[in-house]
Amino acid sequence: VYEPIHDVSVVSVLSASLLLLHSDSLGQHIWAFEVLNISNTSNRIFVPDARPMNILRFALPAGATDLSVETGLAGDVFQVDLGFGIAANVPPGDHQLLYSYRFPYQGTEASLVKSYPYGAGELKVMTLVDTGTLQSSEMVKSTGVIIGGQEYQVLATSGIERGKEVTVDIRELYQPSMREKLFLASKSLPYEYAPGAGLSVIMFLLIALSIYRRF
Repeated sequence: VYEPIHDVSVVSVLSASLLLLHSDSLGQHIWAFEVLNISNTSNRIFVPDARPMNILRFALPAGATDLSVETGLAGDVFQVDLGFGIAANVPPGDHQLLYSYRFPYQGTEASLVKSYPYGAGELKVMTLVDTGTLQSSEMVKSTGVIIGGQEYQVLATSGIERGKEVTVDIRELYQPSMREKLFLASKSLPYEYAPGAGLSVIMFLLIALSIYRRF
């Protein structure tokens, strides 16, 4: 049985991995999957107290939704504006935290700003080579990796201090065509409005064709 300690400074992140998957080009959302290896370096069990900042906290990008968390640490998970928290005890030793979410972008570029309250001994950011191009002034390009037969580009850095923010830009993202956007809009319409919407599109095309022939 470990004696409790309420000082969150005993908790640190040994390594962090962030995988970016651009899987929703029409809705313009990027899915992200993160793995954190967390360590309690003391010989006591960390126990959150009544102070709101003295629980396990992890940052999420602006507009993040569809959060899913998996961990061996027992405790309630709750999402807030800037991230999520886990009201869990952390015994001495190493523990793993896995979570996924999606965040929005516009156009062909996205800027991902991530804060690491407990620092990170190592950080890697990966994405498929055909998803976009990764850039960061705080990270360096590393050797690509093959996962599941697919090639991923990699940015890496180390020695991230507690509370530091890291910015990663994703450029050359796919931009859906007008046809794809119209298809998405039609899919989101209630069934009873679909015939009217289809008629409106047809009328618009007929008017455009008439103007084109006139000139």
